[in-house]
Formats: sequence, C-alpha cells, structure tokens
Amino acid sequence: MVCGVLRYTVRIGLGLTFTEPVRQILGQVSIAGLVGLQVYRNAGAVFLIAYFFSDMGLSREFAVNAGWGDILTGMLAIPVALAAHARLPFWRTVVVVWCFIGAGDLVLAPATAVLYGGPGVDDFPINVIPIFLGPPLGILLHAVTLRALWLQRGAAEVSGATAVRA
Repeated sequence: MVCGVLRYTVRIGLGLTFTEPVRQILGQVSIAGLVGLQVYRNAGAVFLIAYFFSDMGLSREFAVNAGWGDILTGMLAIPVALAAHARLPFWRTVVVVWCFIGAGDLVLAPATAVLYGGPGVDDFPINVIPIFLGPPLGILLHAVTLRALWLQRGAAEVSGATAVRA
C-alpha cells in the first residue's frame, strides 16, 4: 500500500510536468522558492520528540532516521535556496545533490517505519506522516524541483546560444 501511494503520487505528479501549461510554469518558477518550500521538513522533529518525550512506543531506528533525515533536509533547504537565489558557482549541482539526499531520506523513512516502527507508528495521526503524506509529496516536490531545474537549464542554454549568434 505504501509503495502504491508513493508510486502513483509521483507518477501522476511527474507526468503533469510534461504537459505544456505545467512546463511553462516550471520554466519560470523560482528554483530557490521550490527548495525553500522544503523547510517544512523540520517538522520531522516530531518523530524525535515522540521518541524521547512520550510513551508512544516509536522505535529508536525509525525515530532517529526519520527525524534527523527530515531535520537535515529542512535545515539544508535554507542555504541551498540561498545559493540558488544568488546563483553561486555550482548552485545547480548543490540543488541536485540536496534533492537526492532529501528524496533518499523519504525512501528510508517509510522503510524504517515498516521494519522497525514500533507500535506507535500505527497510531493516528503519526501513521499518516511517514506513509501517506510525507514521502509521496516530498519526493514529488524534489522531482518537480529537478524538473524545473532541467527545463530552466535548457532554456538558459537556448537563450545563451541565441545571444552568442547575434
């Protein structure tokens, strides 16, 4: 079920990025803004808080992996967004690496929830986050960021080639 939700959310969302209206939007959207949206991932601290300060029964493996992975991604979103906004050298590479780190965490979190989650992972509302909400939407946001980066890179190369010819 987890894989199905993740698979279909990402497939449908990513598929939409190949439609002309969405391509036009992604060709103009701020990469820094897309990266900056991922600051919400700091909310993953809820897993650490639930592990250390409640009797929910979350396993250490799940809480530490999901919590710190989200916090790392959320905290790094700030300097990565600033680098993208300022167009610092290698900013595109930084965004790509950060997207893969963030998406990797979103694959690891549900895996550790299934393998080691503990009884607390079954409790609502905590069970909605690592299975249905966080990973599909987070991976989709990373994928959309990479797609926008790709589309804008192509547009920049075309406009740069036109400027050289003129």
